[in-house]
Amino acid sequence: PYVITSALLMFGNWSQHAFVDPDHPEDDYRLTICCINSRVNWFAFNDGYHITHHIYPGCHWSELPRKFHENRKSYADHKAFVFNKLDFFEIGVLVFLKKWKKLAQHLVDPITGKPLDEDKAIAELKRRVLPCIRNTSKS
Repeated sequence: PYVITSALLMFGNWSQHAFVDPDHPEDDYRLTICCINSRVNWFAFNDGYHITHHIYPGCHWSELPRKFHENRKSYADHKAFVFNKLDFFEIGVLVFLKKWKKLAQHLVDPITGKPLDEDKAIAELKRRVLPCIRNTSKS
């Protein structure tokens, strides 16, 4: 049980952070995702509202959906990834399988909840799984 549980927790954590924007790796809105209307949120303490958790780390889990809805414009302004009706485990599997179209169909505008342009969404999904290379040298 320990090994299986550890592997599942690691995969879940990786899935939540699979789309770190290589151009903005320290922006909380771009280093994780939000999963709205997800079944998993019901029994995982709203963990799908992961961006919201990063923005408001002291916020009680029961308040995360409300915080998300109150601040949707900020999510849109920061080009946050918001997935509708997918949970982070499903997202992780779809990334591994390179099912970009399926992911794009669930990537929505944070304000309207409507799907984004599919071709642009696919391009951005692929860009956001590229490695983040930080320049740590001091000039």
